[in-house]
Amino acid sequence: VNITSVSGMRPTPKTAAYGAAKAGIINFTVTTAVEWAPKGIQVNAIGAGTFVTDLTPAILKVPGKARDDRLAKIPDGRQGQPAEIGKAFAGFQKYLYRQAAL
Repeated sequence: VNITSVSGMRPTPKTAAYGAAKAGIINFTVTTAVEWAPKGIQVNAIGAGTFVTDLTPAILKVPGKARDDRLAKIPDGRQGQPAEIGKAFAGFQKYLYRQAAL
């Protein structure tokens, strides 16, 4: 299970290297999934959106039109919290363990 980001699919100013790295992980995940599927091996990725971290762009930290416009593009209308990605990963692991037990 790989961890990637929507930045690998959606360009964001001043994040070219980060976006390129995440796009590489997405491509690696899809390619290995195709190559390993005949052997019964699943390859997956969790693609996180915008999360509140020390790296969160300043535009998302200050209330105003720019922040509101950016958050309007997120289906939930809010940034995720770091603990939420951990819960998603843990839930996905449980799913994979159940599948492996079948």
